[in-house]
Amino acid sequence: MTTSEVGSPLRIASPQIIGEYAQRIAQSPEAGRIMLLAARPIWNGPPSIAAQGITVWVRTAVSQLAALEAVTDLLAGDLLIILTDVPEEELGDAVTIPSRGQRVNFLDEWSTIPELFSAVSYDPQLREYGNWLPQSLIAHRPPGGWPKAPSGIVTADLAMSGLLTSALGMSVNDSIDEAHLLVALDVPEIRTRWAGASPELRTALITWVGRSFGEAARLALAASSASKISVLAFGVGLDVLWPDSSDARTPATEQIAARTRAERYFGSAPISPREARALASASRQTLLRMSLAGDSLVPAVMQQAETWLADIGWAEGASRSDLLPAGFAARAGQLAEALMGVDLASVDLPRIEGVLNDLLDHQLAAGPSGEAAAARMVVRLVRWLASEESAPQSLSDCVSLHMADGSWVDRAAATVWTGSNFESNAAAYARVLKMVQVRRTLRDRQFAKKISEELAGPPVDTVPGTEDILPHVVRPLTSVAGCLLIVLDGMSAATANSIVEDVVNSGWQELVEDLEGSGHSRRGVLSAIPSLTTFSRTSLFAGHLAAGQQADEKRSFGAPLFHKDDLRAPAGARLPGDLVAGLNDPRKPLLGVVLNTIDDALAKHDPGGTIWTLNNIQHLADLLQAAALAGRTLILTSDHGHVVERGSEHRPVAGAAGRWRPTSSGPAAPDEVELSGRRVLAPGGSAVVPVVENLRYSQKQAGYHGGCTLAEMIVPVIVLNRAGALAPKRWRVAPPQTPGWWNDPVRVQPADNVQTRPRATRKAKSTEPRQEQPLFQFGPEPVTEPAAAVAVSWVPELMQSRMYQDQRTRAGRRALSDSRVDELLTVLAQHGGRVHRDSLARAGGVSVAELTSELAALRRLLNVEGYQVLTQDSDGVTVVLDIGLLTEQFSLGAVR
Repeated sequence: MTTSEVGSPLRIASPQIIGEYAQRIAQSPEAGRIMLLAARPIWNGPPSIAAQGITVWVRTAVSQLAALEAVTDLLAGDLLIILTDVPEEELGDAVTIPSRGQRVNFLDEWSTIPELFSAVSYDPQLREYGNWLPQSLIAHRPPGGWPKAPSGIVTADLAMSGLLTSALGMSVNDSIDEAHLLVALDVPEIRTRWAGASPELRTALITWVGRSFGEAARLALAASSASKISVLAFGVGLDVLWPDSSDARTPATEQIAARTRAERYFGSAPISPREARALASASRQTLLRMSLAGDSLVPAVMQQAETWLADIGWAEGASRSDLLPAGFAARAGQLAEALMGVDLASVDLPRIEGVLNDLLDHQLAAGPSGEAAAARMVVRLVRWLASEESAPQSLSDCVSLHMADGSWVDRAAATVWTGSNFESNAAAYARVLKMVQVRRTLRDRQFAKKISEELAGPPVDTVPGTEDILPHVVRPLTSVAGCLLIVLDGMSAATANSIVEDVVNSGWQELVEDLEGSGHSRRGVLSAIPSLTTFSRTSLFAGHLAAGQQADEKRSFGAPLFHKDDLRAPAGARLPGDLVAGLNDPRKPLLGVVLNTIDDALAKHDPGGTIWTLNNIQHLADLLQAAALAGRTLILTSDHGHVVERGSEHRPVAGAAGRWRPTSSGPAAPDEVELSGRRVLAPGGSAVVPVVENLRYSQKQAGYHGGCTLAEMIVPVIVLNRAGALAPKRWRVAPPQTPGWWNDPVRVQPADNVQTRPRATRKAKSTEPRQEQPLFQFGPEPVTEPAAAVAVSWVPELMQSRMYQDQRTRAGRRALSDSRVDELLTVLAQHGGRVHRDSLARAGGVSVAELTSELAALRRLLNVEGYQVLTQDSDGVTVVLDIGLLTEQFSLGAVR
């Protein structure tokens, strides 16, 4: 029997190996023109091979005569490889002497490996992969050859990674890891090439990848060879088939059956939970990165995942995903269902909050669709509806209530109005909006009644108007700092809320007057009546009630004033040169600019569907940048607000404007009010105006102004300077202006360990003018929260404890006062130990920067020996007090 050198049966030489031997002998033909190889005399390759420009013939010899014939027939200049199983001693000298080494060389495919990688040897562990490996390395050798082995030794990782990149059609220079592999396997060309690789190669590479890259990559390769479905889609499906440990739900029968049916897509082998989670986690991370990069392939992957789950008999699984659109739709549907059960007599706020949190946890909540924003806003409205309502007792109360509360309701309602593409959510949102409209309409009527009462008699509750902005805000500020006054024509208080948020996020800080009892809140003033530009804006720039046009405004302002046409800049510039020069001129303490973007939108666009920001108000961002460079204090205000067209009643009246009509056109209807006297600048000193938002006298537009509603009549006054700059005298950095229900769940009933303090009684309304108060200092802040002031029973015990006293001693002068500690802990306890940073700052009347410093001091008092009693949640904005841990650390008995 013919055997090899090691006693094993001779093998059939592959074309790849013989091709490599042909290259060897062609490199040094002087060493001998003939090579004898011990192999089975079978050749399935071409009769000759071109190597180094030389023809190398390949012949088989089953006998001495056949070998001699091959040698004799060799042409001059050609080379010859003879494959023979005849023992060397039987071939004879005529054959062996002219051959290389004058002997039969035993076929050693493994010896070709070092030369392929310019190495001196190879790792013996390579032999564990089987004798197919050398042939495969030769067959898949790239045009430029395999990379040089860095250590001179061909390792398994070097060889197998090379084969993997070749099998996938990638460059050997490509860096490949688990994440790259998952993305690559979704490329059709790569997928096709991988499917066309030999089963032996695919099996070996899958095994190696599992050891080198992990189970996720192994499963991905296994699935790619058996299916055209995206491996990322498989991963998303596995994410719900085998959810992570945070999902406490018991697997459904259909889910378990689907797991078994899924196996056929992964080579029919059982899938372990560990393997499933590996691919699921890797796919999630990869898809999230792709989503952030705006990859257009993500929607197709999501669709495939939903289809695959349906194919394996568990379409419901898609609704459990926090990645798939079906999961987002399911969570939105749960919110709609919860909202349809909203009843102000027995609202299930905890359930609504929980459903909202689930929706916001979905990855698509961060997308551009606006669905998550509408969901967040509708829950804010439900919180507001569940909050305690405090009826305003005066005109100043109406203004304060709208600035601190109602304007935020209007901002939320604007988003909810254009809220959802889901039919059930749209219906639920409409139901909530209807309830909101009832309360807001009541406030509008109360406001109109107070306006009417104030105008009908002697001044009792004097509220500042737009004519007071210049003498009482702008002029005093310009005496201590250079100012830029920007009048955003038509900006309502609700619109101002979103604009100021964007301005603050761009590096500015809001300032409020540092007046005792003011609550440090943003203030509003009254528009002239009717609330039209002709009256209100002229009054603003004149400093007294007046009617006029742009020329009158310029003449009476007493400082450079730029209107729309004045803002046209020359080529290459964003702002006109005289405006920029004026801002940089310290001899000009005040400049004014009028921006018409919002007011123009009332006639031409859709202000109801617009979220106003720095970037969609023409010139605003550029003006802020120029003001910052010039070190100017910024004053943002308006001349009037606006209401949006949302199905209004058209009531044509002769001689009427959009939202007011002359008294000669008839008496006021129940949804109107007749106003006359001071502040009424309509011809004749009187006018009939709507007290509801959904009434107009003119043709339909996108929005209107002129009526007597809170949204039209109240003008916000906002003062800002650059973040970190010193506030002017009598001003301070403002606390967050958002109401409590904006960021935190409303607690209808106080906790067991919280005792309600009696609410401060409001003084009886005086019949005397309140001239002793500063003009911009209104009455007390309106109450819209369920528990305005509480005492927490365990706080005194905490402060009397030995450990707390020791902590105070260690803190020294940096320690917070006991009264401030009491305030902070009380608010935290009110909210169950979790409260938004802005709510905590507003409750204390401090800015976020000041609160950050206070919380650091409070942590030094409470976080004893590294125990985290007071922390910040991972969202970066929620302050968390672990009351249980506090009780244990300070040995309190009152909190259980």
